[in-house]
Amino acid sequence: MLVAQIVLVALSLELLLPVEYQWIYDVDREWQIPTTVTSTQLALVAAVALITAWLARGRPIWRRFYLVAIALMFLYLAWDGQFSIHEAIPNWQTVYAGVGAFVVISTFAVVEASPRSARIWHVCLVGGLALTTFSAIVLDYHRDVPNCLILQQTPATGCPVSVLEEALEFMGIWISLIGLLGQFSEAISSPPPLIRRLLLAFPALWILAHPSLLLFVEYQFTAQPAAVRYEENIWLKGYRVDRGEEAITLAFFTQAVSWGKENMLGYSVHLVDQLTGESIAGADALVDRNYIWKKKASVFRQQITVEIPPEAPANRALWLVLTFWREEDGDYLPRTITASDRQALGEGQVVLSELALPAETDTSTAEGQYIFDDRFALDRVELPASAMAGASLQINFAWSSDADGSEDFVQFLHFYHEESDEWWGYDQQPLGPRFPTRLWYEGLADTETWEIPLPANLAPGKYQAFTGLYRPGDTARLPVKDATGKPLADARAPLGKITIGKQ
Repeated sequence: MLVAQIVLVALSLELLLPVEYQWIYDVDREWQIPTTVTSTQLALVAAVALITAWLARGRPIWRRFYLVAIALMFLYLAWDGQFSIHEAIPNWQTVYAGVGAFVVISTFAVVEASPRSARIWHVCLVGGLALTTFSAIVLDYHRDVPNCLILQQTPATGCPVSVLEEALEFMGIWISLIGLLGQFSEAISSPPPLIRRLLLAFPALWILAHPSLLLFVEYQFTAQPAAVRYEENIWLKGYRVDRGEEAITLAFFTQAVSWGKENMLGYSVHLVDQLTGESIAGADALVDRNYIWKKKASVFRQQITVEIPPEAPANRALWLVLTFWREEDGDYLPRTITASDRQALGEGQVVLSELALPAETDTSTAEGQYIFDDRFALDRVELPASAMAGASLQINFAWSSDADGSEDFVQFLHFYHEESDEWWGYDQQPLGPRFPTRLWYEGLADTETWEIPLPANLAPGKYQAFTGLYRPGDTARLPVKDATGKPLADARAPLGKITIGKQ
């Protein structure tokens, strides 16, 4: 790990790689490789302190509590180094300095109770912590120092001291680790093999479980890529939708050159009925500015959960819609989309996904009168015995599904006039535009009443009715079987006869 940190400092000084790769190793950025290494280093210090407190049973209880407190402090620093928790603490420099002073005073008390040969380890712990505090507070406060000799820059250009700051932090943490390892060796002369293996494996375990790695994997391999650009150079780069029975969680990745905390930039996510355009559920939040990594612009991860109300309609096509907005004087002004590879609703809303909420159904009584493509079943048809030309004809269809849908199909309804040998037809989606077949799911059972306007010039007489499903793209019909499994000719199912009269 020490070698890795030396390499990272050299990279930050642009000694090994050109500046275009700075986003990978920039020590002045959170959620980068350097912060992950530093976080692992701090967590290792905490682990050594905890194990020492656990195994040093011969030490006074107050000294063991002291080690636990040291472990918790370094564990907090490991978390803070990745998530910048201190930015939410007012006057954090003063708070950190006070905690450091308390640690120094407590360590002096421990030194007084320790043999002379062991005091060097306490000095290393305090000295390393002091060096880390100095670099994190003093140098961080004076980030732009003219005429910096390390980078040999002129006063005109100024000199960012982030590289020096992070290098000193690396060194300070290592000195503290040496101090605690010395105390560990002094307290436990022969540690169990399991403990030795645990300490050796700890850095790898911490990195594998580290949020930055998990989020990077999520962004690269599980998120749906997107390219949606808003005004002010805000980009939607990817997203992932997780559906639950009572809520939908959206995690998405955005990119921006800079987001000031004073800008009050936020976003809204809504479930929108595709047929009516009404929102049935939604949630709002301000953007999270803890970025994951930075190349030319910072990548931020946002997550929000939309609770599904109990009265939300089932078996309807819904859009999951994202909107960015900015609060200005109490108004929430949507940000305009300037480019998008996703469907947009208006100038500021982008459709990320579509879905349907399943209904609780009992399919045990479904007859399965006709089976289409071994997936969809037409269970029941209520065809009236007669109707009048020029009037409206009502037909009830009951459908069920044994598989999830993936594409749209259209249902045709054909009427064959026996006397004239003529055909008349009417087509629409099986359950209407509210619920296209691409969103059907396994276990679906639903009904739809068709309102068919009959032409006024329709010849009177008896008609045979047929129905079936076809793809709208190539008009290819889905094969259909009857209840016995017999394939039906022309991929159409007979529904019976109807008499149509004149008004």
